[in-house]
Amino acid sequence: MASAPLAGRAGALTTKPALSSLITADPYLHLARRATYGITPWLHHEIRAMGMRTWIERQLSPFSIDDSRCDTYLRRYPLLGLGASELRARVSGGSYAQMNQMQAAYFVRSVWSERQLYEMMVEFWWNHFNIGLPDSDVWDLCGSFDNTIRSHALGRFDEMLLAVAENPAMVVRLDQNQSVGSNPNENYGREMLELHTVGVHAGYTQHDVHDASLLLTGWGVNKDRTAMAYTPSNHYVGPLRVMGFEAANSSAANGASLVRSYLHYLAHHPATASHLATELAVRFVGDSPPRTLVDRLAETYLAHGTAISPVVLELLTSSEFRESVGSKVRRPIEAMAASFRVLDYSLENTGTGDLADVVFALGIMGQVPLGWPQPNGYPDTAPAWMSASGKQAEWGIHLRLTGGWWTRTFTFPGMAALIGHPSPSMPSGEFVDRVTGRLLFQKVLPQHESVLLGFLGRSAGEPIGVSGIAGLPMFAKLVLDSAYFAVR
Repeated sequence: MASAPLAGRAGALTTKPALSSLITADPYLHLARRATYGITPWLHHEIRAMGMRTWIERQLSPFSIDDSRCDTYLRRYPLLGLGASELRARVSGGSYAQMNQMQAAYFVRSVWSERQLYEMMVEFWWNHFNIGLPDSDVWDLCGSFDNTIRSHALGRFDEMLLAVAENPAMVVRLDQNQSVGSNPNENYGREMLELHTVGVHAGYTQHDVHDASLLLTGWGVNKDRTAMAYTPSNHYVGPLRVMGFEAANSSAANGASLVRSYLHYLAHHPATASHLATELAVRFVGDSPPRTLVDRLAETYLAHGTAISPVVLELLTSSEFRESVGSKVRRPIEAMAASFRVLDYSLENTGTGDLADVVFALGIMGQVPLGWPQPNGYPDTAPAWMSASGKQAEWGIHLRLTGGWWTRTFTFPGMAALIGHPSPSMPSGEFVDRVTGRLLFQKVLPQHESVLLGFLGRSAGEPIGVSGIAGLPMFAKLVLDSAYFAVR
């Protein structure tokens, strides 16, 4: 993404520097941008004080980190985590209430959780095993699905793959509960190969997909859809072969055990290692990550028995990660969360109206939390998010935030407080540096400082004046609109 020219007395820029040339190479800031939903002054201080590796290792042990403030905020969403039976006892059939609460709670966690890397990995696996909310088919099942993802996000992939396969939401969402030996449904068999494990480039065939679907027959849900249930009479019996996995499959009585063996085989397959390594590298390093990094991450995955944390540690401490400054842009959720975090927003009461407005705004921007309707999850490359309408909506949100226009639930210290209550006699160049330093954690390039001064209508040495301070919300909005803030 090129930097957006800013109109002003200095005139429009004619050059469009690459993002990597705009952003400071400070490794602490780089880690904060990539491994969290947005930099804060305290976060920057924490990473520098602890050291990057120690900070990463601490984040990879998330439940050792106190998250009481976020937990308090989440109490306004009492349906979170409820299983099907509990939810049905509290809401009417077909209610979207839990799904709506989950989407809002996702944003709360992205902004205010101290377990930032963990929340990013929860998002990563939700995207990987996407069921797309809201969905009337899983209105009562998504709470247990979220519990499954959250409990395995930094564990072992082979255990997570099985837990997801045993979760009624996945079984129902991909029609596996309708698949029987006499009429197999290929949805889950195909998506398990294409999306969940080996990936579309692994070289599997339609015959593999068909046999995978036969292998899964009988794997469904119980009558009240509260748990996975295996029905032997629905299982196909006969020899099967899927990407090197072979089974005589001579008895339906052993069908469930066969499915578990198949899932274990896929989780430990080299193609799965490469597929997951590529997805993680795209998420944290770049839209086209180096093959050397992907191969090394895949080796780490297999060497650690599909454990996820060692792969993330290897990735975030790699030279390829350190050298990837400026190679990722923020998607709408990340841009929104980063804005809230850098502006030091908080929640002051038990209301949910403003948070509902945020989710609505994210829908306009194209990324409702957990909301991608297809099984493949939200795209994670820049071209998918560079629409004019999406950026225009984001810039409108920046004005609302810097002006403190959300007041039912959110509290905002105000821009003047964030930059230390500048005096009208402060030189305008210092004023620009203070605002950009607080919002971007760096100075902008000289040519961009000139444009910002042009917007203010002042030279660097002129006092900012009362009118300049009065225009601080609009000026801060302009800084957040810039390409500098678009970088993740």
